[in-house]
Amino acid sequence: MGDLFDNGRRITDEEYGRELKRFRKTFENRDGIKTIYLSGNHDIGLENWEKKILDRFEKHFMPLNFNYAINSKMNIIGVNSMYLGTPIYDFLLKNVDAENSKNILLTHIPLYRDGLCQNDDFDTRMGTKSRSRPLEEGYGAGYRNMLNPSDSKKLVSLTKPILVLSGDDHEYCKFQHNVYEHTVTEHTIPTFSMLQGTFKYGYGILTLDMERNSVHDLSIYYLPKIWNIFIFYAILFIIATIYSIFKFKSVLSYLSILTVCLLTYVLCQVWWWIL
Repeated sequence: MGDLFDNGRRITDEEYGRELKRFRKTFENRDGIKTIYLSGNHDIGLENWEKKILDRFEKHFMPLNFNYAINSKMNIIGVNSMYLGTPIYDFLLKNVDAENSKNILLTHIPLYRDGLCQNDDFDTRMGTKSRSRPLEEGYGAGYRNMLNPSDSKKLVSLTKPILVLSGDDHEYCKFQHNVYEHTVTEHTIPTFSMLQGTFKYGYGILTLDMERNSVHDLSIYYLPKIWNIFIFYAILFIIATIYSIFKFKSVLSYLSILTVCLLTYVLCQVWWWIL
């Protein structure tokens, strides 16, 4: 759903190559499984970036705008929502059958919404709040929280999707849109990373009914709270330190143990970045 790299729009080609290698190793493709990549503002910027940045993404992943046919009736429509304008709308007019196809629209930046996320049923099932803050309209250097009303209506009217999936916001949000008598539900998928300012990181699994050419289910799953692992390690470290002090009763012994721990940590970090 976009933002494959943290700073893909600014790094050099050499740095991009290293990040790409790491990405491919982390999210390894399996033979025979089609992987679809959507661009995000961290990948290609937000308007007015050099064309080579956009070309670089397309070279290593896929076109910024695409119409991928699941079967003869269902399609996945991906749009570069950071650079909306006439070229993208012309692409949709020429390549999307909005009247006869069942389209799933992918947009990195969520569509405009004039109300709060409609997550009550999801929160009840999960037993916890899915959001730590409301999804509100905002715009700044390199980011936009949601598309403007005009662009949102154009995307829906040109594709008439049965489902909209978006990203960018880092936390889950469900919202029903009504555009020109067309009603569609949008799901903003949470971030997969633990380093994006939320403890509600996870992923979604979409299940399609291929016989009816419809959406069967969309499930959101949260990942384990990895910070708990570090807290556990910290507790073990404190216990080991206290034990070492009382066991060996020597500052030198304690310092040697501490040195080994620090060297192990450094080696783990070096190993991680090499991979």
